[in-house]
Amino acid sequence: MITGLLFAAAVFQPFIGHSVSFQPGTVTLDAEISDVDAIAAWLAEFPETTKVQIAGYYCQEDRLPNTTEDDLLVLSEQRAVKLKEQLSERGLDGDRIATIAYGTLPGTASCQATAFPSFDEAPALAPIVGIGLALAPIKGAIVVDEVLADSPAQVDGALEVGDRIVSVKTSEDAAWVPVAALSLPKAVQLIRGIENTVVGLEFERVGVEGRREVFLTRETLKLRFLEN
Repeated sequence: MITGLLFAAAVFQPFIGHSVSFQPGTVTLDAEISDVDAIAAWLAEFPETTKVQIAGYYCQEDRLPNTTEDDLLVLSEQRAVKLKEQLSERGLDGDRIATIAYGTLPGTASCQATAFPSFDEAPALAPIVGIGLALAPIKGAIVVDEVLADSPAQVDGALEVGDRIVSVKTSEDAAWVPVAALSLPKAVQLIRGIENTVVGLEFERVGVEGRREVFLTRETLKLRFLEN
């Protein structure tokens, strides 16, 4: 996941991952939607020589007063370590498990950690090309949950957290595509594309009358991470 983003707390997709969610601002598992036993059983199906990588993330709800980006990155790592500890308690060899903090990841709004099998000695992510928006499905709408630092969206400044995406124009010549009936993964797919191409977004803002449009050039996004 990792390039195919995870949008649920219990998603079984071989070679992508299985996530658990945490209560905002903490390393306390959300027990109602997190099943560590299921993850342990899933990983046990792979050969004992298979390495396991656990990625930790933070979300917008983790942004408490006076919290810095470094604090959030550390929280991401702590979540990965927490899931590693839980899996070790369930019999998974800790020497097989590596943890990494990817901070925040465009397209996912979960405060989560994801475990997945890794067949490479060094973990790697395929480049993510987009405009730097983390989106969340809120009350039937697709809403901007975070604008990533140094991204095209942040540099442009037109979009803000809480803005509701109405439609997407995948290129300058394409037609507008309403997103109301689309899943979050599908909307993210429309916004992403080839580097140096243009994508248009039509959006609404609470308290502001009418809709606005913005056109941004997609770039390879710079994601910060800590590896342990």
